[in-house]
Amino acid sequence: MLSSPHRVLFPVAGLAAILGVFGLLFAGGQFARWSPLWGHGAWHANEMVFGFFAAAFAAYSLTAMRSWSVTGVPSTRGVAFMVGLWGVARLAVAGVFGQNPLITVPLGSGFLVVLSMFLGQTAIRSCSGKGGFQASIALILAGLQIATLNGVAVLTASVFVPAALLSVIGGRMIEAFTWNRAHKTARHVRKFRWARVLGIVSAWAIVAAALSRILGLANSSQLHAAPVLLWAVADVTRLALWQSGEVWRDGLLTMLHMSFAWLPIGLVLLAAAGIYPTLISEGEALHALTVGAISGSVYAVAARAVAVRSDRLVPGGVDLLGFWLLWLAAVVRVFGTEEPAVGICLAAVLWGTAWALFLVRHSSALLHPPPRPVFSGRGSEQSGFSI
Repeated sequence: MLSSPHRVLFPVAGLAAILGVFGLLFAGGQFARWSPLWGHGAWHANEMVFGFFAAAFAAYSLTAMRSWSVTGVPSTRGVAFMVGLWGVARLAVAGVFGQNPLITVPLGSGFLVVLSMFLGQTAIRSCSGKGGFQASIALILAGLQIATLNGVAVLTASVFVPAALLSVIGGRMIEAFTWNRAHKTARHVRKFRWARVLGIVSAWAIVAAALSRILGLANSSQLHAAPVLLWAVADVTRLALWQSGEVWRDGLLTMLHMSFAWLPIGLVLLAAAGIYPTLISEGEALHALTVGAISGSVYAVAARAVAVRSDRLVPGGVDLLGFWLLWLAAVVRVFGTEEPAVGICLAAVLWGTAWALFLVRHSSALLHPPPRPVFSGRGSEQSGFSI
């Protein structure tokens, strides 16, 4: 069960996805009274980023470190310890241990602090830049969790980090998997080279957007919107350049591409919310990023771990059904219905059904030995695109 980190941490992420939404709907008032955070909405946002996404990030990073670490993945005891820290953090944020920051802050942030320390130490031993980057992401998330538990409102910044990770790391992953399925003609080579250049543009736009917020330029909506829109344009153009008929004949690739499509949508909505707040709220824009891009990408990547193995990976029918229910939940949650309450309830039902299928699928996989490699087919491990 604990032979590979993803086998238990992906189900943990699925459980967090369900509890984070339905806990808000059915027990929000209780969390508002007990949680050390400032209301049930803050608890929900916290759990979506630091509960759900953090578990999924740990599942991927601790499993994929096999490709860059000289020490391999954590031991079974190490995985069990990490899961225990994650559980304690969820209890701390729910207010089980009271509201004293001297207790809630170390317990609530312990999972991410230890994750960043483990990844960082292993990256140093392995002289790995990839590991160092993942350790820095975990460290940033830990810092944001500590800030949140100390009463600092960092919701947008907390969503910004996984969105940036999806663009930079997720973009490279999608590029590599798409290249493996491409015909590799001269035209494809040119398209992928341009996409690689746009990936650099996207990365610098992320830096500019982060600096504009850090330096206080977020108070000037147009100045802050400019790098966000550049990020969106770069990523939607990358996505267009990656397209071919092979993408849509591969279920797992389709899932990755359809999730990534929500990233520029969410970024455009986020920029629009800053300039025209009366037309669209920041909350709707953030849900495009969280429900559509981030959650969809988690679902798509995790589906690769339980896909049927042959010369390539083939998704199971349950995975495809769950993904499209999740994608539809994002559409309903962001663009809604004429009755907002109806749209939220419908989106919650679709969301809960998708993650319930996810839990069943990944829990049943515990009955079988873990596949190797975990996230790619046997014939595609070493065939990434390079200029």
